[in-house]
Amino acid sequence: MMDSDTESQSDSECSSIANYGDNIPWLPRPAIASSTRSFKSFSSSAPEPPIDLNTVTQTVQNILCHPLTSFPCDVSLHDEIQAWSDIILSFVDDIQRRLNHPSVIMEVLDIFSSIVNPAFCDKLFEYRKFYRGIACRTEPLPLGATTVTWVDVLLAKLSLAIRDIAKGAAVSQLPGVDPTVPEIIELQQYHDTIRAATQLPDNWHGVFQIVSSSCYSSAAKRLALWLSFGAYVMGPQLKRTQLDPWSQDSPSPTDVLSNLNQAAGQISARSTPSREHTLHDRISAAMVLSLFSCADREVKHHNNRSPVSSSLRPKGFGCLLDLIRIVLNQDLQSYAPLETLDVAQMILLRWGAVTPWSWSTWGDHRVGNSECLLSLTSTWLYHLDSPFLPGFDLDSKSEFFGMDLHFALIEDIGASSKMVSYLLQHLVQGICLSKPAKTISSGVRRVIGKLCWAVVQLLQANIVHDEHLIESSVCCQSILLVFCCLGISEDDLFIKHLILEALALTHSSLLAISLRHLLQVKPSSLLPHLDQATRQSLVVVDSGDNTRVHDHELHSTRLLIEFLAILMQSDAEITMLQEIISSYLHAIVEIMNKRGSESLQARILRDPFLITFSIYRKRSTMKAFSKDDDQTIWNLMSLSKKPDIRSASAFAHYLLASNQLHDALSCHEAWDRLRDVMITIVRHQVREEEEPLALLCSTTICCGLTHLIRSSKPLTRQRLLSSPWTTSMCLALEKLIAGDTLPVLLYFRALQGKLEKVGRVLLDEIVGGLKEPPKETSSTVSLSSAKLIYYRDDWCSGILLVCDIEV
Repeated sequence: MMDSDTESQSDSECSSIANYGDNIPWLPRPAIASSTRSFKSFSSSAPEPPIDLNTVTQTVQNILCHPLTSFPCDVSLHDEIQAWSDIILSFVDDIQRRLNHPSVIMEVLDIFSSIVNPAFCDKLFEYRKFYRGIACRTEPLPLGATTVTWVDVLLAKLSLAIRDIAKGAAVSQLPGVDPTVPEIIELQQYHDTIRAATQLPDNWHGVFQIVSSSCYSSAAKRLALWLSFGAYVMGPQLKRTQLDPWSQDSPSPTDVLSNLNQAAGQISARSTPSREHTLHDRISAAMVLSLFSCADREVKHHNNRSPVSSSLRPKGFGCLLDLIRIVLNQDLQSYAPLETLDVAQMILLRWGAVTPWSWSTWGDHRVGNSECLLSLTSTWLYHLDSPFLPGFDLDSKSEFFGMDLHFALIEDIGASSKMVSYLLQHLVQGICLSKPAKTISSGVRRVIGKLCWAVVQLLQANIVHDEHLIESSVCCQSILLVFCCLGISEDDLFIKHLILEALALTHSSLLAISLRHLLQVKPSSLLPHLDQATRQSLVVVDSGDNTRVHDHELHSTRLLIEFLAILMQSDAEITMLQEIISSYLHAIVEIMNKRGSESLQARILRDPFLITFSIYRKRSTMKAFSKDDDQTIWNLMSLSKKPDIRSASAFAHYLLASNQLHDALSCHEAWDRLRDVMITIVRHQVREEEEPLALLCSTTICCGLTHLIRSSKPLTRQRLLSSPWTTSMCLALEKLIAGDTLPVLLYFRALQGKLEKVGRVLLDEIVGGLKEPPKETSSTVSLSSAKLIYYRDDWCSGILLVCDIEV
């Protein structure tokens, strides 16, 4: 772990430890007659069998609970403590090997977190001080020699274990395990680490104070930092049920922040353009940032005030930004994520939730050098769901890494909203607005996908909290642009679904402002990409026979049709898009007609097309479809198989928007389809997971039936209402509205609230049509306050048009 940087010691002193032999003693032999084992990495003896983990757990408890006051009086305890130390040292030596076995990783990490717990560390330093006192009273040390206890050896090995666990799945070469380094050099580095341990203060509470001290060697300060990182960051994050590490009397989080501020300044001061930082420096910088993040949160939690002392501004914050830049070690003008991490970068991203903390700390992106936060966030998002260790993901096994994206967003919604919008804007600009447009790399695509997911979460929080937390026109413009730039891969389709959900959650006025800006201020940004997307879509859908068209290609077209529906549903003036949208929808009709009503194209595209066409019809500025096109659309629906709830709702919207009379046979087919679905809904003959969909679509389907009665010819109307199935629907609907079914299920109560008015109107139309002589009527059902929502369940996902109904 350490280099030979022990400036406060002479070369003769370095030799004094080695002269004790390969077996480093606890103390001079007159005091304790036994010795510890050699550093296992350099031992030539056969490996010892691993110690049972239950034994290790019990040993930790024995050391923690054993009173040192009884030690001088009971000599028999000497051998017992010797055995305890051997068990702990053996376990720490064996941690790296055990981490390769997923079945025991949880237990190994649990024991490790108990060892780095501040209470246990405090106990270790008590043992260390006690044995040092015995050594001084037993035999004077030679000049320049240093007393080395088993605790010093354990602290040195524990620092290596902290590094090995903290690195997780980092693939870069670790210091101290480079095969090109001679074994004697590694042995010397290990001895230097032990010497650094002997320089630590007499008690645990004083360890953190030397992190920024000028009176200790760099190796000792580094060791103190690594041990503190294990105690105050790794332990709590690995074992959340343990006692609060900050509950000890000292050091206080405020004192820790002060020391870390000085340490950050020292590392930052060594940063020059001509000097490349070593991996040790970058690891220390990452640990300083992680500790600062945890201590800052602790101060905020207990004091209920600003998380960072104002005395740190602005110099202290500038040093912390320097540390982030040093750890990332990349071109800050590039916001693409680092796909391969070294140890320092893994520590920064995994431990202490530094990234979400940085959003709150530097909420103003005008601060100098804050661009590194964009790179940090991009890389953090990329690796957020990566396994912690090969074949083992802590996130899926426990709450070890509870700072997932959702919790990171809600920690400070205002700050996270700004960062999400800011990063999304820069990534999209680098892709869509460059000339020529760049291909989206897999890494950037992964980050954009998580950013879009974050946008959905924040928009949902807007609704839940009734606040405007991410009402950013910039964010809305970014997702509009990126939708048109995505392809048809599985990952691209997933992102498109997220974008549609985000746009459906966006307030219509904000969507209109964003779209207006793209069309009027930056017409060269959206129009070319949308035009290219529609052209590529038509080529894919109409290429070859049905067997050559893949589902994911048609689903990409489906999503594009839904995207156009959202654009048209906004309040923005979209005259500039009229030609693109009209030509595209006409082409889709021709393709579905050519392929047939039961073709793969028609089955996948029919429902979203009917919704989009309904909205298209409401836009008076749009180019009108011909009667032949209308008849084609009608035929595509009427010739298809029995519709489900979603299809029936889409067809009902088409009926309400078309206001066109059709022949008697077409009216019969439409009536039968909508009536059958209505019976299914009213009688609760739907799957449990379909209940929300049925409630959302019931009103539209009911009004579609009313529209058919009012718009059909008298004789046709009489025949529609004389059907026994129509009578069955009336009885079920009457029973629902009367409240006879309410005690059975909450579903019926919700459905009664949806159909109480429109259902009564439908019943009156049916009864009136049967009793009175058939006559022409021009009254129709009108839609008001139509709203597009994004609906998702286990079976399907996509947009739905729901609205308040006026009859």
